[in-house]
Amino acid sequence: MNKKEIFRTLKPFNWMAASILTLFGILNTRMEIGMGRVSINIYIGVPTYFLLAISGMLLALWLQSMDEETTNELKNPLLILIFCGIFYSSAFVLALLHSIIYDIGVFNIISMILIGIIWNLSIFFGKKMENRSTLVIIISSFSFSFGFFYGATLNGWNIPFYIILFFIAGFSLQFSKEVIRSFKVRKNEKADQINPLIKIYGPIKTQRNAFYAQIVTIICITLPIFLNIYNSTLYLIPMLIVIFCDGIAAFLTFSLKLDEKYNPAIMILLRISVFIAFLMFLLGSV
Repeated sequence: MNKKEIFRTLKPFNWMAASILTLFGILNTRMEIGMGRVSINIYIGVPTYFLLAISGMLLALWLQSMDEETTNELKNPLLILIFCGIFYSSAFVLALLHSIIYDIGVFNIISMILIGIIWNLSIFFGKKMENRSTLVIIISSFSFSFGFFYGATLNGWNIPFYIILFFIAGFSLQFSKEVIRSFKVRKNEKADQINPLIKIYGPIKTQRNAFYAQIVTIICITLPIFLNIYNSTLYLIPMLIVIFCDGIAAFLTFSLKLDEKYNPAIMILLRISVFIAFLMFLLGSV
């Protein structure tokens, strides 16, 4: 794992993107609370999840560092784990102060505790797992998308079902993007350096997993239009664009053999879907 690969695993862009999803989670559940509390939740909740997202990406990097061939290049995997703990602890303390000082309830603390349990289980079982690549993708996708749910918890216990659908859509879209990326063989890689995910599951099953995730994305962004979201009119047009792009990506994923010839069009379509999905979430909340 070279420096570029470490940078890809850490995904600094995703830290900011996860924070923006937290903002959307707050905005989409603001109807029953005052604007003063909404402002406080934005000022404190968004930076809190930013720290939490960093801890998740560091955990993903640590899991990758467990492979023998990457350990020497990362020098000190334990240091990665320590920083993961520092960022998680910082996020937890900030969430606790947010809850106590502004009396917003304990749902955000419960979310933090659950994530802490998930992180610790990932560390404990990750040491023994042969298939860490799947766990790396799950952790990074979860860190990216859970901001939507966390933002909603800041406004109270009454979380609309469409928030859960948004969370699942964000997770499945990011998951499919990471799985498709595993087929990309870079020019400086040798032929036998196949992604561990493909080695374990095989190219066909790996490709099918990406396809299923893309279908889940389409379903989860379509259903909210029938569930009384904040602004269904503005949500509709970008929703149709995401369905179009993700649908073509799903068709290509299903029909092509990516292990024989990688098709960059799928990744481009998925990236467009992510970008338009952010616009869709924003317009649906105004």
